[in-house]
Amino acid sequence: MKRVIACILSLSMVFALAGCTKEETTKKKTKKTTTEEEETPDTEHPDTSDTEVTDTSETTEASSTSESDTSETSETGTVVPGSFVINHTLENLGFYNIPTDLAFARPYTDGENTTMMAVAEYCDDYYFDTPGYDALSTSLDDFYGYLLESNDSIYETARSKFIQDIADGQYHMSICHICRTTVFRADSTVCSLLVTMLSSENDGTAPFYINFNSMNGEQIKFDDVVTDRAAFCDFVDSYLVASPELLQGDKDSISSTLDIIRNGFEVYFSFGYDGIFVYIESDKYFKVPVYMLADCVNMEYFGNTPESYTLVADDTRVIDWDVDGDSTLDKIKLDITYDEYDAVNTMTLWYNNESASVPSQLISDIPLYYDTFYFMHVNGADYVYIAYYEESAGAAGYCFEIDGSSISFVCSFDGTFHGFPYNPESFDFGFSSEIMGTGTIIGNYTIDQDGHPVPDNTFFSKLFYGASRSAVTKVDIEGALKLDYDLNVTDTITLSAGTTLYTYAIDFDTMYIIYSTVEEDPDEEYFVAVPFELPVDSYEVLINGMPQQELFAGLQFAG
Repeated sequence: MKRVIACILSLSMVFALAGCTKEETTKKKTKKTTTEEEETPDTEHPDTSDTEVTDTSETTEASSTSESDTSETSETGTVVPGSFVINHTLENLGFYNIPTDLAFARPYTDGENTTMMAVAEYCDDYYFDTPGYDALSTSLDDFYGYLLESNDSIYETARSKFIQDIADGQYHMSICHICRTTVFRADSTVCSLLVTMLSSENDGTAPFYINFNSMNGEQIKFDDVVTDRAAFCDFVDSYLVASPELLQGDKDSISSTLDIIRNGFEVYFSFGYDGIFVYIESDKYFKVPVYMLADCVNMEYFGNTPESYTLVADDTRVIDWDVDGDSTLDKIKLDITYDEYDAVNTMTLWYNNESASVPSQLISDIPLYYDTFYFMHVNGADYVYIAYYEESAGAAGYCFEIDGSSISFVCSFDGTFHGFPYNPESFDFGFSSEIMGTGTIIGNYTIDQDGHPVPDNTFFSKLFYGASRSAVTKVDIEGALKLDYDLNVTDTITLSAGTTLYTYAIDFDTMYIIYSTVEEDPDEEYFVAVPFELPVDSYEVLINGMPQQELFAGLQFAG
C-alpha cells in the first residue's frame, strides 16, 4: 500500500527530527498517537510537580479488617496451584504504533457562527522490532493491511464526495471512520488485541477480537484456551454471578454470555497474565481468574509474564497473585463504601491483612465513581493504581505501593490510562485540555522511581478526529515555521487568513503546535509549527501571542 508516513518522535527547538520519509501518496502518520475519546480532568500541562506524595504517617495507617469482613478481606496464604506456574521470563515485544491519521475539512458559516465540516480516517498500525517472530510479524502485517485497505477505500470515497458537495454549495455532516487497537498482551507467548471499528455514519461499533500465538503467528481460538466450556461456566456462575459485589444488570449480562459459551457459539476474548477477558459487548468484558481452573483451562498461556507487567482487578475488585514470590497467593482487594447516590464515600485497599485508605480530604464533595484498579510491577517495585472519574472534573487516580508485607498510599494524580496499560514501562495516558478546543490530549508515559505516572517525552497529540481537530485562521499568522515530512524547518512563512489547519501534535518542551494544511490536492499539503503559551495566571490559551479564539474560527469547546 502506497503511503506517506510522518513518524513524529519528539520535537527539538529547530525541529531537526528523525522520521519516516515521504512516499508516493500523501497519507501522514503520527507515531504513538492514540484514538479513544475519554473524559479527563482539566490539566493543561503534563507536569507532575503538583502530584504530591502524601505523608502516610498523617493520612494513612495500617488497620485490621472489621469483624464482619474477616473472611472476605483477610484471606491469604493460599498455595499457588502447581498447574499455575508464576514466573517472569517472557520477552516484551516492544510494540509501537504508526497510525494513518488523515482529514479533509472546511469551515461552514451560518452568518453568525463558524463550524467545521470534515471527513476523517484514523487507523492504528502496530509493529515491533524484536527479532525472531517473523510469523507473527507477517500475521500482523496481513491483519492491519486488510484493515487499512478497507479504511483507505472508504475514506477516499467519502473525501471525494465531500469535496464535490462543498463545491456544489451543500452543507456536509462530518464523517469519521476510526479503527483503534487496544493491546492486552504483546509478549513472546501471546499477542492479544481488541480492534474497534467506529463510524459516524452509523450507530454502534464493529469490534475485532484477535489473539495470535507469538511463536507461529497462528490465531488462538477460545477452545484452544478453555478445554471444558461447561466447567468454565459453572465457575463463573459461582464466582461472579453469585457475588454480592456485582449489580444485577451486570450479572444478567454475564449470564447471557455464559449461555452463548455453553451452547458452543464463537466467544470473543482477550488474554491477561492471570485470567481471560470475556466480552459481553463491544469493548465491555468480564475477567475470569484462572489459577483455580486447571481442569478446564489450558494453563500454558497464563502465569508467566515479562519483567514488567500489569494485572487488572476483576468485577469483585480483587486480584489474586503471588506478589512477593513466596509461592503463596496474595490478595489485593479494594473495599468501597458509597453514599445514597452511589458515589464513593471511602476507598480502602487491602493487601492480605494490611490496609491503607485514600485520605478523606482527597475524596472531594464532587461525586466520584470507581472505574477499575491495576497492579503494576515496574522498576523492581509493586504499585496499585485506582482509576476513577468525577462527575464534572473527569478522570483521575490514586497510587499505592506494596513493600514487603505492607501497603501505603503514595499520591493522587490527574488523568487516565488510555486503553490497557499492559506495559508499565510505556503506555498511553491522557488528560483534558483546552488547547485548540476542549478535548483530550494523549502522550506516552512511564512509571518513575516513586510510582508516579510521568511523561516519557514531551510530545502529545489530540485524541479527537475530523471537525474537532480542525480550525480556520481568522487573521494572518506571521512567523510560522514550515516543516518537511521529517519535521525539519524549511522556511518561515505567513499563513493567510482563511487557511484551514488540522492539529497533529503539541510539544510541551518547545511549546509549539504542529498543524497540517488541508488542501484538495494532498500533494500541496505541508506541516507548519506555531508557538503557544499557557499563562499561569489565566485559563486563556495564547497561540502566536494571541488568544486562540481570536486567531481561529471553528474551535469546539465544552459547555
